[in-house]
Amino acid sequence: MSKTMKHGNAEGAAAAAGKAEETGRGIEALQAEYSVAELADAHKTQFCCRRELVTAALEHGGKARYTLSEAKQLVNKFRRKRIERRKQ
Repeated sequence: MSKTMKHGNAEGAAAAAGKAEETGRGIEALQAEYSVAELADAHKTQFCCRRELVTAALEHGGKARYTLSEAKQLVNKFRRKRIERRKQ
């Protein structure tokens, strides 16, 4: 996992942006992809929720690797899902 992801280091992100511009790869180069396990490990710092919620949301998404922005969108959408009770 990158230092930027673990600690939310803005300086690291700015440095990475500078490197991407120098190499000509643009913003797409900054969109690192992480496995479900790596993202679940960052559940406290990046998602402010339990590991199980991150894992369930991303496994429900159907991909093996996600960018951080994709993962945050999926987790937030999954978190807001309405749960209906079964009628007995």
